[in-house]
Order: sequence, then structure tokens, then C-alpha cells
Amino acid sequence: MAFLNVKNRAKSTLAADLTYPSAWAASTAYALGNYVSATTKNGFRYECTTAGTSGTTEPTWPTTQGETVSDNTVVWTCRGLSASVTAGEGAKFPTENFHITIDDEILLCSSRSTDTLTLEGGKEETTPINHLAGASVELRITTKIIQDLMDRGFLSLSDTSSSYTDQARKPVKVNSGETGLEFTPVAGGITKVSLTGNVTLTPGTDTVYQFLDPNGASRIITLATTGGKPGDTFFIRNDGGYSISYNLQIQQDTTILDYIYAQAIKKFIFDGTNWLPEEIGSSTDKNVAIGYNACSYSGGAAVGYYAYGYSYGAAVGYYAYGYSGGAAVGYYAYGYSYGAAVGYHTYGYSYGAAVGYYAYGCFNGVAVGYYAKGYYNGLAVGYQSGYSLTGYVNPNKNILIGYKSGYNLTQPAAWAASTAYSLGNFVRPTTANGYNYECVVAGTSGATQPTWPTVLGDTVVDGTVTWKCVSMRGNDNIIIGYNLQAAANDADTLNIGELIKGDLLSKRVVFTGRLALQRIATAADMTTPGEFNAGGTIIGVTDTAATRTITLSSFDNKEGNIIMVKDESGGAGTNNITVATEGTETIDGAASKVINANYGALRLYSNGTNWFIF
Repeated sequence: MAFLNVKNRAKSTLAADLTYPSAWAASTAYALGNYVSATTKNGFRYECTTAGTSGTTEPTWPTTQGETVSDNTVVWTCRGLSASVTAGEGAKFPTENFHITIDDEILLCSSRSTDTLTLEGGKEETTPINHLAGASVELRITTKIIQDLMDRGFLSLSDTSSSYTDQARKPVKVNSGETGLEFTPVAGGITKVSLTGNVTLTPGTDTVYQFLDPNGASRIITLATTGGKPGDTFFIRNDGGYSISYNLQIQQDTTILDYIYAQAIKKFIFDGTNWLPEEIGSSTDKNVAIGYNACSYSGGAAVGYYAYGYSYGAAVGYYAYGYSGGAAVGYYAYGYSYGAAVGYHTYGYSYGAAVGYYAYGCFNGVAVGYYAKGYYNGLAVGYQSGYSLTGYVNPNKNILIGYKSGYNLTQPAAWAASTAYSLGNFVRPTTANGYNYECVVAGTSGATQPTWPTVLGDTVVDGTVTWKCVSMRGNDNIIIGYNLQAAANDADTLNIGELIKGDLLSKRVVFTGRLALQRIATAADMTTPGEFNAGGTIIGVTDTAATRTITLSSFDNKEGNIIMVKDESGGAGTNNITVATEGTETIDGAASKVINANYGALRLYSNGTNWFIF
């Protein structure tokens, strides 16, 4: 295609004079919107954006549009020149950042709006001058254009077509038939090949784009330095199927530069001495690999040094592994088998999730925190929560929340032959069966492992030891609170902040703290607020100057809820207090009850349907 073709170049004329404003003057009052030019024109004009009086010496003028300079009490803002070409001919020119010539001056057009150009004059060592209407405005080849091309790697330009036999390096030539530059397509610019062995690529001989199929084995691709010139480039793609694990090992001599995995593409640039890898991302298909030896295939994504993302997994980080539908983010993070791991050396696998330094979330478990461990449907949140747990606890189902919550929980050691066991010792079978066994008769185990019962409470004799089948230790606990480390063999326990404890197997709960009752004072009729309070609610009637009615809200009619109504004023004997229900509920079978004694009270509880006095 034509590039700045001289025969067809953009050309118009000035629609009006292009002139510089008056030169700056010392000790002069300037108003907002006044313009001046430097006493020695520099291709710009300067707008007064803060009115005042100029200084005694000319300021150093900025040459970037929009920059300002203070001049005594005046502030000047650098502006471009404004020029208009013949109506309708502005569209011949680009919209921004191009050079034009007017008379013998070269100017930079920073922007164009329809037929109006914003200009910076005096470019390429030409002199800024005024121009009259009708002067020619042309987009022509200048020294700067030639230099820009050379800076972009086109080492030289000549009008001799034979200078451009090396099309791999110079996809630009001068067309001798007409004086102008044009791009010339590079013949054979892409090589697509199925490899049968290792290959060497030579700059200037082999094409820039190399689409290489490893074809059943990993291959070594050596980039030759002989004959190389600065700026020589190869784009190399592993052109095998998206699910292959074979790589292309790119090297210079014996130095390995990088690896390219399934359908990734990477760029290598020669600096005159060495080939340098340049990361440009990868795959146009189903895989993404960015980073040294980053490996992705089978729908995977890998970002980072030696990151591995494959089989629909994703890995981000140094030696991160995300595969089989898993995701890993962090140094040596492992997320696989639909698990997720975020953090240093975190492990999230088999539908588990782990977040934190050395956190383990496995087999549907979740772990959040430093060395937190959530195994087998369990949850561990907090510093070293579940720290001592191992994969033997299956199912686990612990809920551990807080600093070192459940820290000591663990699985007993495996049964051992001819070993002395004391009362209260626990063992697990050498082959896990979902149960543990408690020593209920001390003694020495036999030479062979017994047949373990699998009904809770059943026993088995082993040598002189008797074992009772119990639930798995370190399992099914709910522990919430700070530093509640638990005992190693705890199971089915509830501990919330040392205030609420219980046995989850028997569903017995003990409150070790005090349950406070909520008191609501009223001096008038009221309806209870419909808020269940664990300790119960006291309605204190503080004024019985008139009869009062306390209505029990239907929202309060929850099983186990307790409400007490008390005459705190001591006047209920004269002005009774009626306790009524809001809906169809009853109180001991009646629609209402009355407190008719001074300082009298009613205590009521709900069974979820009606209220009862107790």
C-alpha cells in the first residue's frame, strides 16, 4: 500500500494568514486572553492565563503545549498556532502528529479538527515565520520521516531495488517507478512445519514467524548468532494441539532461553550479541502461558516462573500449580482437582479451598489463615487453626474459627502389635475404616490386629486389651474462639468462647456463662418487639396511673421464648395490667390474663403455638 506517496500526497492552501502575535515586552500589563510570541520566535504562542504585569527580563518559554511559566505577576500558557486550510480539504490530512510544509517552513500538526490545524512551527531546523493566505500546505517526505523509519529498524533506504533482497529484515523499500515509500509484503513470512527433530533458526535466512509443531516429542530450537544483526527477530509458536504437553526448548548455543508450551507464542530479539526473550503473552486458542518455562495445555493458564496450568486449571506465581480444574495463586501454591489455593505454599485440592501461608484446604474442606488446616468437609479459619490435623481424619467436618482453635486436634496413632496400652488410650486401625477405638481395659495388644467392630459402643478383645468402638477422634468438633486448642482426641465437642460447651453426639449443651435477661420499660400500652432473646425478656410497667395492656407479638411466639410482665409501679391492684395476645394464640387457653395485685407479675413461655404461665 502507498505510504506518503509523493504523487498523491495531501496538499491544500492556507485559507487565511498564519501570523505570530506581537513579541513579548518587559514591564507591560497583560489581560486574560492576550497572546504573545517569544522575542525570537520558537514556533509557539503564549496565552495570558493569569493577568498582571510582565517582568523586566523575558522568561524561559516552555515548548510543550499546556505547560505554564510565571513572568512576574503574569502566567503564560504555551499554545500551538492555529491555521485553516481551504474549506473541505482538511480531510486530506491525518488527524494528529504529522509534519507539513508551508513555504520553506516545516511544522508539526499536533491535531486537526475538520479544516483547522493546531501547529508547532520551526521544526527540523527551519525558521518560524509568518505565512500569507494562499500559501501551499503540503504533507511531504522530510528528514524526520526517514529518521523515524530508520529508528524502527529499517537500517537504510535506497532507490535501488537490489538493496532489498533481505526481505526478512526490511519489509520496506523505495519504489523506483514513482518517488515515494511503500510497504512491500514479505514473501514466505511464516513457516509452518511439523518437526521431526531439533532445528536451528538462522536470522536473515529463516522467516521471522515460525509456527512449529513438536510432533510427538519435545524439541530443541537453537537460535543462531552467525549473520545476526541488531533488531533481528523471531516469533516462535508451539503449533501443536492445545492439549499436548510437549514443549519447544529455545536456546542460544547451549544456554536455554525459554520454553514454549501448547499453542503459546513468544518473541526473541537479537541485540547484536545475544538473543533476548521478550514476553508477549500467548495462545490465540485455549491455553495461556506467560513466564519462563510457564506451562499450559488442555485449556490451562499459567503465569509466572515455572508456573503450570493445565487440564482446565489456572496457576499464577513462582512454581504455582493449577490443574484438573483447580486454581493456584502464590509461590508454590497448589490448586488441583477443582480446588483453590491462594498464598505461599498453600494447598487446595479435591474441591477444597485454602488461603494463607501453608494453609491446607482439602477434600471439600476450607482453610483460611497461617497454617490453617481444613480437611474433609471441615472449616478452619484463623492462625494455626486445626494445625495438627492430618489427612487420616476422614470425614473431618470440624468447624474451627479463631486463633489456634482446635490446634491440638489430631488422629490417634495406628494400632501396634504387642504394645502396652493404658485406659483412655486411642488407636486407629492400620487401614482406616471411619472409626477409632478407646482402651477400656488396659493391657498388652496381641500379635495380630483384631477384627474391629464398626458399631459405636461395641467392644473387641485384643490380647489383654479391650477396645471400644468410638467416633473418630479430632473429628466433628465446633470450636469458636481465641486459643481454644482442644485436646488431641476431642470429638463431637462444642466450645464457643468457653461460654457454651456441649456434646454434639448427645446434643447436650451447657452454658458456662450467665444469660442476661433483656428488660424493656414502658409507661404506656405496648406490643412486645418480636425479638427472641436467649435469656428471656422482662416487660417492666413503670406507670399504672391508668390501666395498661401489654400485647404479646405473634413474632415472639417462638418455642422456648420466655416473657415476664412485672408491675414495677406497684399500682396494678387499682389499675390492672392486662396481658393479651396479638393473634389467635392463647394464654393457658384464654385470650388474655390480668395482673391485679400491686407489684404482681406473670411469667410466660411459648411452645411455638400458644403461651403458658409457669
